[in-house]
Amino acid sequence: MGNCWSTSDYVTPRPTQLLPDPCGISTFSASRNWFMSNNYNVYKGADDNAPLWLFLHVKGNPNGDNDSYFVLENFWRPPFSEEGDVICWCHLPAYQRNQAYQTSGLEEYGISPDLVSEIYWASTEFVDEPGSLPMVHWKRREWSFTIRLGFYRDRYMEEPLGVLDISSKGWIIRKTGGPGKSYIQPKKEARDVRYVFRDKHGLRYPIEIEADMKGMLTYESGMYNCSVTYEQGWAGERRLSITSKPNEDPSLSFLVAFVCANVLSPDDIAANLRSFKL
Repeated sequence: MGNCWSTSDYVTPRPTQLLPDPCGISTFSASRNWFMSNNYNVYKGADDNAPLWLFLHVKGNPNGDNDSYFVLENFWRPPFSEEGDVICWCHLPAYQRNQAYQTSGLEEYGISPDLVSEIYWASTEFVDEPGSLPMVHWKRREWSFTIRLGFYRDRYMEEPLGVLDISSKGWIIRKTGGPGKSYIQPKKEARDVRYVFRDKHGLRYPIEIEADMKGMLTYESGMYNCSVTYEQGWAGERRLSITSKPNEDPSLSFLVAFVCANVLSPDDIAANLRSFKL
C-alpha cells in the first residue's frame, strides 16, 4: 500500500487578491487552513468571512524533539514558491522545551475515612462494597515551568524583535481507593501562569489572562487584545481574534498573541506534562 497523503504541512495557495502588510491598529483572526493541518490562515478582520491576509507557517512539531518555528508570511511569493516574504518569526528551541519542566519528589499519603466529609463520600467512586469506606490514597508531584522564546524579523534570526518569557507552576494528583483499585486519571493543572514580552529595547509588556463564565479567555497587554473561543466538536479548535494597540508593531503583536493563546496557553502547559507519571 502507498503512503497516506498528509495534510499537516498543507500550504494555502496564493489568493487572487493580495493585501498590503499590516500597518497601524489591525484586527486579525486565525484558523487552521485545512483539517488537521499545523498551519493557519490569517484574516483581515474578526472572522473567517474577512479577506485572507497572511499565512502562518508552523515548521516542526511544538511538542516534538526538534526546534519549532512560527513564521508569519505574506502571500507575495515568487513563481513556483510556497514561501512569501517573512514579516516576523518565532523560534521555540527544542532544548528550551525539553528543560522547561522541573518536578519535585513524589509525595504519597492517605486519609482515613473518618476524616472525610459526608459530602465527599456521597460519591461512590472509591467504595468497594456498599457500606464500606476504604482508605483514600493520594499521590502528588509538584512541577514548575519556565521557557523563553525569541522573535525575529527575518528567516535567519539576525534581527531580533524581543523575547517572550513564560512561567507557571502546578501539580499532578492521583487518587485511589486502596490496593487493587483502578485509579482516577491524574489531575494536571497549571496555576500562576505568567507571560511577559520584552522588546528589543528592553520595554516590558506583562500579559494578563481573564476567563468569563462561558470559558472564553482574553489576553491583554500593552501590545494587543486577544479573545479565544473554543469550537464545538471533537477537535475543539480555538478561534482567535486579535487587535493590536496603537503605536505597536501589529504583526509582532499577532504572533506573540498566537503563541500565548494557541501554543503555550495554560491548558497547553498542563497537557504537555505527559512524560511525568504518578
